[in-house]
Amino acid sequence: MSKRAFRPVHPHQGFLIRPVKVLSSGEELLYCTERLTSTACFASAKLSNGIITMDRPHSGHVPDEGLVMAKIARNSLRESAATSAAPPRDLLHEMRTEFGVQPVVMAGTQSSLRRMISRARDTRCPDSDVADKPDPQFQGKMTLDNDGQKFLLFDSISPTGGRNVAFGSELAMELLSSATLLLTDGTFSIARDPFCQLWTLHGNFTDSTTAFVYVLMEKRSIVDYTDVLKRLKDLIPSWDPSDYLGGGALYDYWGLLRSLPFGDVTEVEDDFEALCNLIPQSVRPDAQMESLHRNIGRCITVTHGRSTPLLSELLRSLRQEASKLKFDKEALDFDPSYEVNALFYQ
Repeated sequence: MSKRAFRPVHPHQGFLIRPVKVLSSGEELLYCTERLTSTACFASAKLSNGIITMDRPHSGHVPDEGLVMAKIARNSLRESAATSAAPPRDLLHEMRTEFGVQPVVMAGTQSSLRRMISRARDTRCPDSDVADKPDPQFQGKMTLDNDGQKFLLFDSISPTGGRNVAFGSELAMELLSSATLLLTDGTFSIARDPFCQLWTLHGNFTDSTTAFVYVLMEKRSIVDYTDVLKRLKDLIPSWDPSDYLGGGALYDYWGLLRSLPFGDVTEVEDDFEALCNLIPQSVRPDAQMESLHRNIGRCITVTHGRSTPLLSELLRSLRQEASKLKFDKEALDFDPSYEVNALFYQ
């Protein structure tokens, strides 16, 4: 899918109008930029020799010079990002210098402008387009990690007819094969049709809990989960964890934890201490596990207003997680005192 071609816009009397086509007379036909929005303004004009002549007046909105300048500033930033390798900080500084503070503030937050810069520089590829179709197919770059190694473990159909697509790096599978503790967790907010969840398999890595395998699942029956585990077992026959903890094992713990605000306020500290002693430390979710959800969840905030990320965007985040695991392992081999995930909190 090619990038959208942004046509230039012209400010005129507090409104923005955009060229549509060149007429046989040599004049440019212009339409209001709000024509295809909910405002549905059908204003039209002609541009000839640098002079704009209105044919049909604006309707449904009022002139706003500040908003017009903010939109022009955004367009300018987008064009600069696509043609320049300068860091976002420099581009935003140039934007403030050219347009002033007010249009830049109205153009959006710092994070939204930085995301726009990233989108302007992002290059789509056919493999991403195929993965983002209603019937996603994973091929080419979508099957590899950031090092160009195999990342797609299997793409299979379970006995229930549900599709399961698993991803994991070679290092992750190696570490999973020796992990004695297996934890699983399902994330639903970033799943996109036809998949209903991203099922994550965690294992112990040094003193922390790390995500090793990610599985996109269409269905969530016991048969589906069993089929995934059997296929992973076929890939790593030596895998034999001694302890398993799924989300259901924490229900009692979280239920009691949520009840604390409704108890005697003078006994909350004692109740909390008693609750913490209810189950072993290894069973409670730790900061490393929670950091995975925050990191993967970040891709939701860069989905350009969509409620869920595209699968290609989700896979980009998963590849980054796999790369971080590799960096942690290399750092640990170099310095045994290195703390995995320590940099995440600094």
